[in-house]
Amino acid sequence: MAIEAIAFLDSLDHARQQDALYPFDAGERFDWHYVPRLRPGLHLRDMEAGQRRAAMALLRSGLSDTGFAAAEGIMALEEVLKPLEPSMDYDPGNFAFTIFGNPEMGAPWSWRVDGHHLSITFTIAADDTVVALPHFMGANPAAFDDAHRVHSVLGAEEEMARALILGMDGSRRHRTVIAQQAPGEILTGPGRERSLSRPAGLPLAAMAEGESTQLLELVAVYAHRLRPEMAQWELDRLHEAGTAGLHFAWAGGLLQGEPHYYRIHGPTLLIEYDNTQNRANHIHTVWHDPALDFGRDLLGEHYGNAH
Repeated sequence: MAIEAIAFLDSLDHARQQDALYPFDAGERFDWHYVPRLRPGLHLRDMEAGQRRAAMALLRSGLSDTGFAAAEGIMALEEVLKPLEPSMDYDPGNFAFTIFGNPEMGAPWSWRVDGHHLSITFTIAADDTVVALPHFMGANPAAFDDAHRVHSVLGAEEEMARALILGMDGSRRHRTVIAQQAPGEILTGPGRERSLSRPAGLPLAAMAEGESTQLLELVAVYAHRLRPEMAQWELDRLHEAGTAGLHFAWAGGLLQGEPHYYRIHGPTLLIEYDNTQNRANHIHTVWHDPALDFGRDLLGEHYGNAH
């Protein structure tokens, strides 16, 4: 990862380096979002071809093949959205790459890709410890028909969760559903990373054996967006803390096409999924560990000192 970050910086002229490079303690390190907006960093649209290749190589260094394909799909959806919402300024070049600190000097340093429906902050807290949090992926449209072929991004995140809730018996489903109406948005967005402090819904310890397996497989879908050793680090932390403390909560409709929301909350992670906009064809997902977002606890930083 450090090699790719250095290669990316070396590909840039001085002016572009100034756009891409910030001190590690810059407040911009915490300035993530997933809506179309002006954002800190060097944007793909402002890079030359070789620089874009270096930026994407850096992104690939943090993601698995599945995760990288999802990221590319999310970027490509900007072109799909253009004719659907012509009043909006959708742009596949409006994804910014930013490096905080000096990767040549070793840990700690950080980097982020940030754009519409894709924002992942990677913090290298030690030479062998990388935290990819907060981690946002979204898709609009989540599924669309192109030349009689249905394309979907983040489909497993929807289908596996629905199979889990539909497979529950009445009593366990009753404990899982926390609201009949889904919230219109994820609750732990930028600046609200710690807004959900208590798990809700059905604990894994109260699930049937097959249901608990399904929940862990769903968590693994999110983890395996990352390169294998990073995914394994997260899954090991989950198992060391104890999976019995995981809770699964659902809100909204149960059938495809109905607005719905779920979250998975445990000692080491908080995953939210919301699909309510555009007739439930617009997915937002976010993955946090409130203690480790931006590598804070590993670096001895605290939320009260972030801004």
